Amino acid sequence: MGLDSVFKTHYGEGKPTYHRRNPADRRTSDTKDTHISIEECQETVSPFVCNHDGSCEEVRLCCTETEMTLTREDAKRIETLGYRKEDFLVRVMAGYCELKNVDGHCYFYDPDTKVCRIYENRPEGCKYYPIIYDARKRKCILDTDCPSSVTVTREEIKKVCHRVRQLVETLQQEAAHGESPC
Repeated sequence: MGLDSVFKTHYGEGKPTYHRRNPADRRTSDTKDTHISIEECQETVSPFVCNHDGSCEEVRLCCTETEMTLTREDAKRIETLGYRKEDFLVRVMAGYCELKNVDGHCYFYDPDTKVCRIYENRPEGCKYYPIIYDARKRKCILDTDCPSSVTVTREEIKKVCHRVRQLVETLQQEAAHGESPC
């Protein structure tokens, strides 16, 4: 798995969001050509509004076949809700831990109600979606897997980019030092 797919970090408010990638397409990047350098990032995060333009009404695309990478802090926060790490985490290449998929969707996604069971305590990366970090280009970009990515402005990307980069750095450090949550 390439760094670009490991660090598909996410930004979102209002609706449950997890990243979806085609497992056969892990080494490619399905991203809009909206690039912001790390140096352009600012401090304040503005809310992202999921528009659910119809393509997400039957199933949340971002919650299917998720590859959301979690930090130790994410896992601890979820464990305090009564979940066991072995139920919701899976170890992947290079020592990273991702949310487990069950029946093709995120462990925490309820397909009947179409909501995330831990939305208020979801992983940090889920909060940033569809703003993601392209490690090869060292830039924040939009993931066009999300139908609502067209609603995110350049200014919103700038405002959250430094947090996305910090998340990526934390994930890399934890994996390199054998400190990932699973």
